[in-house]
Amino acid sequence: MNKHRANRLGFAILLTFFRDRGRFPRHESEVEPQGIAALSRQLNVPPPVDGEAFLTGRTAERLRAEIRFRFGFREATVADADMLTAWLRDHVAGEVGGEIEPMIERLEARCRELAIEPPTADRVERIACTDRCAPTRTTSTPGVYERLSPATRERLDTLLRPDKADGNESAQDNNSGSASAVLLKLRGSPGRPSLASMQDELAKLEMIRQIDLPGDLDGSTST
Repeated sequence: MNKHRANRLGFAILLTFFRDRGRFPRHESEVEPQGIAALSRQLNVPPPVDGEAFLTGRTAERLRAEIRFRFGFREATVADADMLTAWLRDHVAGEVGGEIEPMIERLEARCRELAIEPPTADRVERIACTDRCAPTRTTSTPGVYERLSPATRERLDTLLRPDKADGNESAQDNNSGSASAVLLKLRGSPGRPSLASMQDELAKLEMIRQIDLPGDLDGSTST
């Protein structure tokens, strides 16, 4: 009741929402009209004409800072986002099967345990999406490798070895252990158009074709 009369309802809405969820509402639709009406009657102030008036502006920012302090919370930092990403990957992603909504719920619950206001909605979703594929990577990679023939595995390994066909300069590099891998040659720019550069690019294409990867390697693509 020490607040300016114009700010009391907005402060009460933010305060009660944060008390219940450990974060502030991101859109007016998250705040139930019945709750706003009940607070309005309790404080004897009229309901807001603009539903989002309590969400934006410098006054709202000041009120949010006061509420964080009152509950002992702080805003999430970049380091917190990295920590939450690692936590989701190691403790949640596999358990929920990479489903986005459960991961977001667990992330926000974790923030509340740590007294951290969660990042923005977009940032939270990006963190969850980053870790959605973690179980897939850990479970499918060995299976992919097992489906490759020994010859294909050897050809892939060759791409990571030093290129022995670049003449004396490469030979000297090989002796020093710093020769470029064949893969880097495949990724190299074709340079200016010429007969020689066209022949080089055709040689790269033939080398890629010789790897002979199965057409249905991901389990969904048919040949």
